[in-house]
Amino acid sequence: MTTPDSGSPDPNTPVFQAPVFDSPEPQQTAPSPSPESPPNTEPSPSRESPPNAEPSPSAQPLGSRPLLVVDAANVIGSRPDGWWKDRAGAARRLLTNLATYQQGPGAHTDITVILEGAARPAADAIPNDHPLQVVLAPHSGDDTIVDVVTEATTQNPTREITVVTADRGLRARVEPLGAQTTGPNWLHTRLGSR
Repeated sequence: MTTPDSGSPDPNTPVFQAPVFDSPEPQQTAPSPSPESPPNTEPSPSRESPPNAEPSPSAQPLGSRPLLVVDAANVIGSRPDGWWKDRAGAARRLLTNLATYQQGPGAHTDITVILEGAARPAADAIPNDHPLQVVLAPHSGDDTIVDVVTEATTQNPTREITVVTADRGLRARVEPLGAQTTGPNWLHTRLGSR
């Protein structure tokens, strides 16, 4: 989703930095964009690139805001921080960080987090009235993510949807549905995770 170019950037509109993608395969490092680049310059469209800028929520009809779908198991498992000792605790930390992010720089984005298996009890970390949506996968987290993306694209075929996962199989399933994908490091950077 792009914002109309009014000639100068709106200082109240948060702008995402270009994401750092995770990849299970080695990649050559591309040069970073120049810091002197104008703020309204958009990169060429990419299936793996989340939006660079988000419009004001008041300018967007319900269900048309960008949607970030988080593969919690994959994001949590991307950092060797002892998550395997307490999966529900690790999921609670992720949900708390996402809730904080959604109240700040991510305020213009709808976020849906998929929890599966031993991480499911973490859903109690988010109050029911918080805009962060938590979906408990009845079986496969990947199948649930595909269902969430399918439902969102059915409701609004032009909605910008980004799935956060490094799972190549899942990426291959959601990209044909119209979703973009990015890896866990992109999200960890935004959340300030170490």
